[in-house]
Amino acid sequence: MLCSLIDAIEGREVFTIDIKGAFLKAKVPEDMELIVKMDGELAKLFCEINPKFYKEEGGELYLKCLKALYGHREAARLFYNELDHSLTKRMGFQRNSFDPCVYNRKDEQGEIITIRTHVDDLKVSFKSREQLDAVASELKQIYKYITVTTDQTHDYLGMIMSHDKEIQQVTIRMDKYIQDVIDSFKDGSQEEIKVAATPATNYLFKTRTDSVNKIVKQKSALFHATVAKLLFVAKQARPDILLAVSFLTTRDKEPDEDDWNKLKRVLGYLSQTLMCYLTLTCESLDKLTWYVDGSYASHSDMRGQSGAVLIAGDCAVLFRSSKQKVNTRSSTETELIAIDDSLPTIQWTHNFLKEQGYDLNTEIKEDNRSTMFLMKNGRLSSGKRTKHLDIRYFYVKDLIDRGVIKLSHCISEEMIADFFTKPIQGKKFSIMRDIMLNNQTPGEHRSVLVNKNK
Repeated sequence: MLCSLIDAIEGREVFTIDIKGAFLKAKVPEDMELIVKMDGELAKLFCEINPKFYKEEGGELYLKCLKALYGHREAARLFYNELDHSLTKRMGFQRNSFDPCVYNRKDEQGEIITIRTHVDDLKVSFKSREQLDAVASELKQIYKYITVTTDQTHDYLGMIMSHDKEIQQVTIRMDKYIQDVIDSFKDGSQEEIKVAATPATNYLFKTRTDSVNKIVKQKSALFHATVAKLLFVAKQARPDILLAVSFLTTRDKEPDEDDWNKLKRVLGYLSQTLMCYLTLTCESLDKLTWYVDGSYASHSDMRGQSGAVLIAGDCAVLFRSSKQKVNTRSSTETELIAIDDSLPTIQWTHNFLKEQGYDLNTEIKEDNRSTMFLMKNGRLSSGKRTKHLDIRYFYVKDLIDRGVIKLSHCISEEMIADFFTKPIQGKKFSIMRDIMLNNQTPGEHRSVLVNKNK
């Protein structure tokens, strides 16, 4: 997502490349054994083609692989090692230290060419199409059979990504993927899905402790698979469902009928908002602003919910929503833990972008002044109400002292990370959704949000 934002800002050309038969390009090391079992007609044909092999009637063949083969757990790693060697040793790319699947190479003018990899699917971007053609040619010399897509619109990992360098914009749609998820759920459950105005009701976090309404094993498997697919959708192109899906991921071990109906509501909401999409656009990238929020005792076990959103320029890019792992005694503690939950992502984002050529200041927006006091003063501020807190929750003070991050107050009405901590309804939900999908900028919505809350 961050690389796609850079593509938009710099007006880059984008190619996607698929390496055919990728795993078969990777040799199995001598000290590793990958075994494949053959039986039935396949084994019979194999013996006919290779007479030195013999199989008794009804028997099986166990064969040692010389190349990586789809289906083996080690195969993807073997191909990654092969691709990494090709990119770094033969083509002169360097890995981003904070993401081993992102590679960069500078041209003669010092401009960065970027390759993002996902197994055998590559996404390459640069300002010059000629340089991208050259990279594609280098890959073709190594792997021979590759498919290169050079259009403005790319189907990449289930995302339809449209790049318009004239207006410095990337749009990410997943309507086809979402429709497939809905259809698969309908086929598996044989149940109808009713449309919904929002992905969750106000009772999202409410659960029952009795085991009477647990769902059967077949429905449980479908529940788990559907939630996993929706989590991918929420992280990539539809942050408006992230809170609801985040809650459902905490229920996938033993879901009940209530959870089943909550999943159906998310699907019902998606069915009528299929054409909603995420837009990444930004005229200039001067700093990283994180809005971080926490809701106190949201869950039935009295644990809170953490939420965070990264605004780069005027564009929402990264989103987090997760159940907190400890119980807290106040909203102040909940907010402090929400900050701690987000810190690894906040630090990683800064470091990752630095290696992509953007060394930016990081600012955290917080709407709880008591939490800000704890963040700035750490243990020195601890009294009877806070001295029980684990020392790790004051790690943020060290980052503030060293100038790694800057802390500033945000009034509650403008705390857009609230979208990822509690289910919002009505007009406010539509406003917040537009902010997260970047239909309009957060600044344009600020006055609307304040007036709505008043």
